[in-house]
Amino acid sequence: MLIYLYGPDSYRRQGKLNKTYLENYAKKYPGSAPEYFDMKNEDELVRLKDFVGARSLFAKAKLGVITSADEDPKGFRDLLKSNLKDRETTLIVVADKKLPKEFNFLLDEPVTYFEFEPLEGTKLLSYIKSECVSREWKISDEVIRQVAAAEGDDLWRCMTELERLAYGGKSEGTVAAPDFFPLIMTLKSNAPLPRKINALYFALEKNEPAAVFNVLASQVDPVTKIKFADYDIAIKTGKLDYPEALLDFVLSA
Repeated sequence: MLIYLYGPDSYRRQGKLNKTYLENYAKKYPGSAPEYFDMKNEDELVRLKDFVGARSLFAKAKLGVITSADEDPKGFRDLLKSNLKDRETTLIVVADKKLPKEFNFLLDEPVTYFEFEPLEGTKLLSYIKSECVSREWKISDEVIRQVAAAEGDDLWRCMTELERLAYGGKSEGTVAAPDFFPLIMTLKSNAPLPRKINALYFALEKNEPAAVFNVLASQVDPVTKIKFADYDIAIKTGKLDYPEALLDFVLSA
C-alpha cells in the first residue's frame, strides 16, 4: 500500500504523518517500529528493496517512511509501483513539493494522497485556533491574529510562539500588533506568495482598502507606478475595486 504526503507546509504534513499514521501504527502494532529511508543516502534503494522484499512469520505489517523522493534513483518508481497492492507493507512517500510527472501514479487509486499547500487568511487563522484548542491553550483570537500576521504562513514559528505564550510568556494583549508599514513593505517585496497574501489580508482587515492602495502605490518603483496608474483608472471607471486591484498586484508581482 502506498501513501503520498506532499507540499511545502511541513507543519501540517508532519502532523498528518504523526497523528494519522505513525501513532496509529504504534497502537496497532506495539512490537513493531517503522523504518525510515532518505533517498539522498547512497544505497538507500537497496535497503528499501530489502525492506519491501523481506517477509516475517511474526510481523503482521510493516511501515516504511520515504523522504527525499525527488532524488529518484534508478528503479525507485518501479519499486513503488510494485507495492501498490501489497497489504503487508505500507510505504509513505513524503515530499516538499509535488513530484515530477513520472510519479503521477501516486495521485490515482489505490494510493492515498494529501497535498499540503500553505494556508492563507481565514483558513490559516481557523487552523491555528483549532490547534490551540486541541492543546487546551487559552489563547485569544486577537493574539492568534497578531502572531499569524507576524509569522505569516510559517506554522512552526506560529505554534512555537503561541506555545510560549500559553505557558507563561507575555500575557495576552502584549504581543505587538502588526504595523501597517511593514505589511506594505511585505506587499512590495519579493516575499513568497503565501506570505504576501497573508500581509494583504491583515492590511485590509483594519485599514481602508483605498488607504492600502494609495500607500502601496507611493512606495513601489517607477515602473510599477505605471501599473498602479492603470489600476487607478480601472477603479475609477468601475472595472475593479481596491481589494481586487491589490490582489491582482500581489498575484502578478
